[in-house]
Amino acid sequence: MTIRRLQRYATDTKGLIHACCKSSALGGRGTVSLWLPEQQTQDMPIMILLHGVYGCHLDWTASGRVHDIVTDLIDVGDIPPCALLMPSDGLSGDGSGYLSRQEADYERWIVEDCLDAAYWLSDMLSDQSPVAIGGLSMGGYGALRLGCKYPDRFTAITGHSSITRFDELFLFVEESRAQFTQWGPVQEDVIDYARMHAERLPPLHFDCGVDDRLLAGNRLLHKQLEDISVTHQYLEHAGGHSWDYWQTYVSDALRHAAATW
Repeated sequence: MTIRRLQRYATDTKGLIHACCKSSALGGRGTVSLWLPEQQTQDMPIMILLHGVYGCHLDWTASGRVHDIVTDLIDVGDIPPCALLMPSDGLSGDGSGYLSRQEADYERWIVEDCLDAAYWLSDMLSDQSPVAIGGLSMGGYGALRLGCKYPDRFTAITGHSSITRFDELFLFVEESRAQFTQWGPVQEDVIDYARMHAERLPPLHFDCGVDDRLLAGNRLLHKQLEDISVTHQYLEHAGGHSWDYWQTYVSDALRHAAATW
């Protein structure tokens, strides 16, 4: 196990658990929210959902009500019972980018430690549970980049309104580039890892609103993936960089992930 001293907090919302744990990757505490459906199966699938800048592990449920959306999808049989795992990004500045940095390994926190926290919190989850990863904005960047970097760890990758290039992170965070690159140059565009693992990528789905300032980057990633013959689904919809958009289209991402479980 890579975590210890996990503190669990019950909530009034059925199936929703918040927790704080000591993470070896972070060198300190990390926070997660875990939602479990009423119907549960052993080694139940897990959908990791990563939040955007300025946010935390509460975003997807408090602002997005994603657990209500998933409940409806399960009830009508669109997706099987699954757990939602919603970690913080490590809470560095405006956003950690889910990157490995000098002060903490925010990348390893996502791909290892927060999953260990989920296994602690529910005996219906284990390292045999299929895991998909998705997110919005900076969380979309984290999901697309980590999914492409670690293709064998995830069954599916999704992203909404995603940052797709490292440079785009600085449209949102006030921290300087030097704070991200102080130990050497960073080349962390999504396409870098997609090229590296083009033959092994799990099913990939991403979308963006036509009024979103990240639209050009998403269109570029779509073309880059086509150029290297990576099968993927890219969609554009009406809307911008907002919870109205993400609440509307997260169902598509969940159905995409569920098709791989």
